[in-house]
Amino acid sequence: MKTVTARQMQRIETEWFDSERETIEGLMERVGRSIAEWTVRALDRPLALCNVALLAGKGNNGGDAIIASKYLAMAGANVDLILCLPRSSNDSLLQPARESGVRVIDATQYDRQSQAVEVCGRADIVIDGVFGFNLTRPIDRRIGSFFGAIRNASSRIAAIDLPSGVNPDTGAFDHNGLQADYTLSVGLSKIGTALRFGNPEFGHEHHVLDVGIPHDLVGDIETEILSTQLCFDLLPHRSVLAHKGDHGRALLIVGSAAYPGAAILAAKACAKSSVGLLTVAVNPSMKPAIAVAVPESTFIDLPTLPNGDTKADRAADILVPAMGRADAVLIGSGMGISEGNQRLLGSLFSVREEWQETAQVFDADALTMMAMAGAWSELSGNVVVTPHPGEMARMLGKDIESVEADRLSSVQTAAKLVAGIAVLKGASTLIADSDARLRVNMRPNSGLARGGTGDALAGLITGLATQLPPFDAASLGVYLHSVAGELASADIGEYGLTASDVIARIPDAFRQLASSKATSSVIASTR
Repeated sequence: MKTVTARQMQRIETEWFDSERETIEGLMERVGRSIAEWTVRALDRPLALCNVALLAGKGNNGGDAIIASKYLAMAGANVDLILCLPRSSNDSLLQPARESGVRVIDATQYDRQSQAVEVCGRADIVIDGVFGFNLTRPIDRRIGSFFGAIRNASSRIAAIDLPSGVNPDTGAFDHNGLQADYTLSVGLSKIGTALRFGNPEFGHEHHVLDVGIPHDLVGDIETEILSTQLCFDLLPHRSVLAHKGDHGRALLIVGSAAYPGAAILAAKACAKSSVGLLTVAVNPSMKPAIAVAVPESTFIDLPTLPNGDTKADRAADILVPAMGRADAVLIGSGMGISEGNQRLLGSLFSVREEWQETAQVFDADALTMMAMAGAWSELSGNVVVTPHPGEMARMLGKDIESVEADRLSSVQTAAKLVAGIAVLKGASTLIADSDARLRVNMRPNSGLARGGTGDALAGLITGLATQLPPFDAASLGVYLHSVAGELASADIGEYGLTASDVIARIPDAFRQLASSKATSSVIASTR
């Protein structure tokens, strides 16, 4: 399930045509038919009772809409085709549409726009084929006003490839554009949709229409959507003959007297990750609470000063051999940014060669302390960092607005900075590695936007990293965390959802994934 930039999509189409396996005309016919087939499924009632309006621009996106109108009319629907931009007077696509019974309204004539809006208001669904991914300049206010009237009049709008007004590479939306209820990506999802899915202009469902793109033309694309099938393939194998040591050893260096809850949440999530053995290294005062919440844990007592801060040198002497024995270690969740913890990180990195083969997950306060120390050059290899936008801004020396404006560049830069894996959390979470691979989790859920869910994600990724390569562990962890959030939201709603509710559904997320090989045609949904 690849996702591409506009340039990559253009390159794929050019190579497809140059190979003479397809023509422009043949592809448009194929796309138009796919749009019509999706529309029939979406209408889900006798077509003779259905009104469909299609908006056509002047490029291939408009041609796709015209061909789709022909197939819908042939299938028995009542179809109106609205020309929103000028098309050639001898356009070869229009005559077959008219002959099939399509009514054509030329809305480039201002006096016909009110009729077009009225038609859209009667339609069961409106198909937007005006701009697609070839939009190169801002939409003018005249068309924007027309789009606004259509949006207000219409009950459902489906966009071909992209809602008109969306930048295909960043997902930025022109305020004069046409917001959709469904996004129908042609052949491959466009990266702008993947990055910003959850924003209202993309609607609540994202579908990818299979138009038969040959596999060899997408083999070099390194950007993927975290689909069910991909994550099913990532699930760690569990043998009936295995013992606990075969399923990994996780070490969590987390929590503080001020933030014991973060340690508990990370440990609970890690315990449900399918990990074999879990050890938590904490201030001894926290041990009773964690032992009650996560009785599966074993413990390392960290030496502390009378004020509760960590005795850095003695703690490092204890932790370094334990880190070397672990398969994965989490550092940071709820640690607090104390002088002792800053010295502890420095001591650990001074002997990094003794634990560098262990997978390392850095979260929360560890990220802040490393940004303060400028310690990113100390990292390499089996590293995962899990920042939210504020932590990413500190990592990169930017402000949050700059990070959010270009999330793709931010996560890729962070992955190179740590020479490992960066997970930029958000409605669509991004997972990047330093070799330019990227995975996008298109599962927005407002219920996850609360304290503690990041600690749970870090613990889950750490447990999976005991059994999987870090990039795959981060990817599967993000997916399972989102599915667990969806299951919790379905049970109790998004308003009262807590991190503990999400953690409680992790086993259900595993079970759902393990029992599902097939991927639905709905690639992403906000429902």
